[in-house]
Amino acid sequence: YPDKLVKEKIPFLARLLSVAQAAAAMLSNRPHKAKSPAADVSKELERSAGTQFDPKMVPAMVKVLSRIPKA
Repeated sequence: YPDKLVKEKIPFLARLLSVAQAAAAMLSNRPHKAKSPAADVSKELERSAGTQFDPKMVPAMVKVLSRIPKA
């Protein structure tokens, strides 16, 4: 990390967008991987909370994902 920012020193919007971007990627069809169901995306975000993602941002995204109708 160029500026050696960690945890709360990373700007709020950057922490939020990293979770949103990851969720959007997992919810989309990619050339190398089919889209994942919202429930699987939630589990992956929760698994990575505190390491890859800010643990304060993940619950909000999981709540949004819970509103996506199951296919």
